Amino acid sequence: MPRKKQPTKPPVATNLDDANELISTLWDRLNDLEDRLNQNSRNSSRPPSSNGPSVASSAPAKKPTGRKRGAQSGHKGSKRMLADTVDETRTYYPDDTCACGGDIAINDSP
Repeated sequence: MPRKKQPTKPPVATNLDDANELISTLWDRLNDLEDRLNQNSRNSSRPPSSNGPSVASSAPAKKPTGRKRGAQSGHKGSKRMLADTVDETRTYYPDDTCACGGDIAINDSP
């Protein structure tokens, strides 16, 4: 959003009515700018990534439970068991040429 160019010289009021009108205009502009400055993702439609570093996280704070993280003692774990015997072993090699047309050197050992 391009900024409006500010006049180089401040406006001059020649009488009291002009001065009051100028003060009112500047006061409205000040309030609009402060409202824009105080916007964040909680009080506008802006995304959370546009918040500054001083804005607190929108996630509620968790209360500590006193327990350690992870599996608790006495928890029966579950895991996938390994097979006792291997049925067959397969070795796969890439094609002799790459998609770019270059040759591929295949080694039997890693």
